[in-house]
Amino acid sequence: MQNTQSGDEQALACTTCEKTPPGFFERYKGFFFSSGTLIAAANTVLMVLGFIVQATGRQQAANWLFLASALIGGAPIFKLAAGNILRRFDLTAGVMVSIAMIAAMVVGEYSAAAGRATRLPFGHPEAFLEAFANNYVNFADTIRAKMTRTKPDGLMLDFPDVNDGLRGMLFLETLVASAKSRQKWTKFKK
Repeated sequence: MQNTQSGDEQALACTTCEKTPPGFFERYKGFFFSSGTLIAAANTVLMVLGFIVQATGRQQAANWLFLASALIGGAPIFKLAAGNILRRFDLTAGVMVSIAMIAAMVVGEYSAAAGRATRLPFGHPEAFLEAFANNYVNFADTIRAKMTRTKPDGLMLDFPDVNDGLRGMLFLETLVASAKSRQKWTKFKK
């Protein structure tokens, strides 16, 4: 079959063609091969191998796997914590996790040190865990105030409610609609 279209007509035809959306791997390859994901995967694989080797009775080999897991998973946390202390004298969760990991390694509890390296997700702000803890504490304080028939104060009421959850779902719905649309901007429904 011969092509009878000129170059301009072919270019026009190609710009109006529907593009095939990228597959799962293509969409997430940046995430899969990011340093944070690779470090977390290596940390997890070494820790799981350590537990498997430990179950076979070879504790010394398991300790080496746990130690490797703690060092690989803990390196970014140590680096971030040290930077925060040296630059701003900021004692954040990363500092506490680092202290717990070092203490566990000093006393020979390598599996505990490896577990601490997975507690603070790499790439998340260090206050990630505290933010969730504050939500739970505020919610529990509000329940306690209602049970004792006292009025909860503003701080107690500072946690997400059903309206916040609905707003998050509407936001995600708008993101999906925007991804499927040819428009540059999709209005957020309130």
